[in-house]
Amino acid sequence: MDKKDCEEKDVDKKLIKWNDIFEELLIDAKTLVKDLSEGINYIAISALIIVLIGGAAFVIGLDRGDNKSATAGSVILCVCIFN
Repeated sequence: MDKKDCEEKDVDKKLIKWNDIFEELLIDAKTLVKDLSEGINYIAISALIIVLIGGAAFVIGLDRGDNKSATAGSVILCVCIFN
């Protein structure tokens, strides 16, 4: 066996190892993207719920009839929308 054959076998082994590493990296990247998209959906739903709570506080403040409750409700709504 000459030196060239040994080097080609070594290169083939290294390429197989790199191929395995890149396949695992691809799987990890797909999992990361899936987790991030689920996190974005969770944040959007949470934000909607918070805005609805702020809207309910605003309506309750208007329903009470006094100016302080309406102002407090509008402040809560604005803070919820801002967040």
